[in-house]
Amino acid sequence: MSPLKTSSAADPLVGTVKGPGERPHEFLFITTDNRRARTGEFVYYTARDGEEERRILGNVTARRLVRNLPDAFLSDPETPPGVVSSLIGLDGEGCELYERTSGVS
Repeated sequence: MSPLKTSSAADPLVGTVKGPGERPHEFLFITTDNRRARTGEFVYYTARDGEEERRILGNVTARRLVRNLPDAFLSDPETPPGVVSSLIGLDGEGCELYERTSGVS
């Protein structure tokens, strides 16, 4: 698994490459960052090619929710989601986890 970065000037980490996608020239990655890893954004990871390190650039083409708070907890509007997430071992921020598909450019 490789760390995944956005292709902006600062190159912040946004997730982790999970593996190949369903189609050729796609890869999947996991992220909680809904702001920097939106559909249409460019991301990259680095891979070694012999002695050289190369950037594998991709365009985010799809997303799928793979973990969120259980519906039973969210049915009570008086219970803050942050409290529920801390009870089940998640921090209050980023409790939704997404799998994104990226087509290699």
